[in-house]
Amino acid sequence: MNNFTLRLKRETYDNHTVLDTHIFVKSLYDECYNRNVEYYLELHYIILNELNVLINKKGRESFPNFFDYFDKEYIVYNGSDLKQHKSVKILLDKIIIDSDNSELFLCHLYIWWLGVLFGGQIIKKLINKNNNTLSNLTSVIFDFDCDSRELVREFRKHLNSTIVEEDKFIKNVNEVYLLIRDVFDELTDSNEPKADYIII
Repeated sequence: MNNFTLRLKRETYDNHTVLDTHIFVKSLYDECYNRNVEYYLELHYIILNELNVLINKKGRESFPNFFDYFDKEYIVYNGSDLKQHKSVKILLDKIIIDSDNSELFLCHLYIWWLGVLFGGQIIKKLINKNNNTLSNLTSVIFDFDCDSRELVREFRKHLNSTIVEEDKFIKNVNEVYLLIRDVFDELTDSNEPKADYIII
């Protein structure tokens, strides 16, 4: 069995940790209201909607059936000013460019979908606990009509059986992590120093 996803996790761990420990993400744990919680949800709606639009454009029939669990109405922030932030525009442009390459497009699905299915579940509970008026927004992003663990297994199996250019895929994931770091840097409402990048 191809263990590409194990290698992928290992070789992107440092840059992923930069995001997990970023001051923007840490601020989501604050029991007091802060604008970053809304930024976090808004960003996910924008990115997940863009991924969904591109999948529909490419044709859902060309993707595995389990992709349909992510076919949701991520349109609540379609008019968001967040799209005008330089770092967000760069990230969206990167997604659109990579969508022309099936393997590079999967990088973005890997980052955002597995992010929602893993760490995002913890953040969802924190947001709902501290901001009970946001539960409707979090449910669209984080809730699925299936066993999320099985969804993760299916996605990993798909990557293990699909990715041919492994080095290129890993390099791209690391690059995108750094673009997300730039988004967090721009959106943070803290004066803390920016996070250092690690590797590409």
